This record gives sequence, C-alpha cells and structure tokens, in this order.
Amino acid sequence: MTIHLMWEEPAKVMIAEERAERYQSDSGVPGTYVPNMSEADQLRWRARLVKGKDPRVELRRRCGLALVLIVVRYKGPGIDVTMSMNRAAHLIAADWWDLKEAVKEAYNRLVEERGCYQASPAS
Repeated sequence: MTIHLMWEEPAKVMIAEERAERYQSDSGVPGTYVPNMSEADQLRWRARLVKGKDPRVELRRRCGLALVLIVVRYKGPGIDVTMSMNRAAHLIAADWWDLKEAVKEAYNRLVEERGCYQASPAS
C-alpha cells in the first residue's frame, strides 16, 4: 500500500494581511502555528525533503485537532523517527496504517537521495 506523499507546497487560502488580522498568535509568538491551507491539504501527509548536513524528510498532517510532525532520518543501516504534536492525536486504525506507510515512503525517498539501495523498514 502506497499513500503517495504530497511533496509540493500546498496552496495558501488567506493572504498575509488577512491571516495576521484573523490569527493574532501567528504573528511571531513562539510555539504557535496556524495552517494556511485547505482542509483537504491539512488531512493529507505533506512531505518536505531537507538536504544538507542533516538530511531528513519532514512529514506533517492534522489528526483530529492535533498537528502532527514526524521527522524521518536515515541512520546507518536503519531509520530514525521523531514525532511531535501540539496535543494528543486521535488515530483510528486507518490513520495508524497511513502513518506507517508515510514513514516508509519518506525513508525510501531518503535512500534514493543517498544513491544507494536499502530495504524498506519492517512493518
């Protein structure tokens, strides 16, 4: 099962001025984040490949009311995953399987970027 991560930048739904007026906390207060994208894009696994000294894939998705961030790194012969969120996330079984597939897809992309073959992490 492949879920096809969304690698492109999601379209913005509000212009900067409207967004700053509507969400006061999004104008520089540390620790706050308000997504500026459609509801459909918030519910998809969005991926961003970060190259350089610390290559990784950052995955983001809304699960219930929680904003979930998963960072996938290639470490030697294995995988290193870090997860954080702004509150408890409620995952139904389908969300859990999607999460696992998203991590596998991100890992495989990192392996491709390194130019070597490595088997996918175990389920």
